[in-house]
Amino acid sequence: MRNLAYPEIRLSEETVQVYQSPTQAERFIQPSEKTNIFYKKAIKSNHYDPSRSKDGLRVDEITFWTAYYEDPDFRYEWNNGVLEEKPMASINECLCSTWFIMIITEFLKAKHINHIIVNDIGFKLNLPGNSVIRRPDHALILGNNVYKCDRDSRSYKGIYDICIESLSHSTQQFIDRDTVQKKREYCQGRVKEYYIIDQKEKYTAFYRLNRNGNYSKLNPKDNIIRSTVLKGFQFRIKDIYEQPDLKTLINDPVYQSFVALDLQQERKAKEEERKAKENERKAKEEALMLVDQERKAKEEALAIAEQALMAKKKLEQKLKDKGIEI
Repeated sequence: MRNLAYPEIRLSEETVQVYQSPTQAERFIQPSEKTNIFYKKAIKSNHYDPSRSKDGLRVDEITFWTAYYEDPDFRYEWNNGVLEEKPMASINECLCSTWFIMIITEFLKAKHINHIIVNDIGFKLNLPGNSVIRRPDHALILGNNVYKCDRDSRSYKGIYDICIESLSHSTQQFIDRDTVQKKREYCQGRVKEYYIIDQKEKYTAFYRLNRNGNYSKLNPKDNIIRSTVLKGFQFRIKDIYEQPDLKTLINDPVYQSFVALDLQQERKAKEEERKAKENERKAKEEALMLVDQERKAKEEALAIAEQALMAKKKLEQKLKDKGIEI
């Protein structure tokens, strides 16, 4: 039985012509054959030139999956028949998104939520009047998603629960794509939450799918954003840019309930051990103090007894000197 790496797609006449026969074109999307056939067929048909971006080129869906989805030099998405190049992330964008994914992962692990987090894996959205293939910078698939994830696949056949895009300021087109176009597409495709992370802080936004099927903003309360999909997951927007480490966050009430629980338990165990040793030391000191107090009390009692005896002897001597016998 075939195990396709990409969604099942009907071959168009254009694709059949490009790859010379339906058999070759269908064979082309097999993961085991892709590398061997790519250069022979795609370059021969002039559909692939590694030195130039094909942004804006019109191709059918099967050609996108087979010739452009795994392009070694450019990252493409597919917008209703048109290739759209994805921008290269800046280092600061990577730092912001990496920190944020770390926090989400900590929460999911702490709450024992079955999940998969993927990066740059394409999924298809069949929208009113058109279809698109998007590959979010990061996306979350929860264990209760109706579309189970095939871990051997290079794409996802369902709809992500949460999509996260790191906004690029390279061009206004890239900004509009994340803030307007993808927001509309993810909403229509029923992605439950959509997060835009802007390293320059201007366009950072968090959306949730409301009962009417529209996106509503997740507005901060007490400077804290709270997810509706991940109950209990919360964070400060400013922390995305400041990126405090886990050792700092375990003392922060916003994150304390789910961040670095292993480290917290280790610290708690060490603290309990320290307190136990301290209590043992104090108990020993108190016992020694009691022994010392008892010794002092006995010494004082003995001294009093000796003083009384000496006083008695002196009195007896005085009486004896006066000729009074006792």
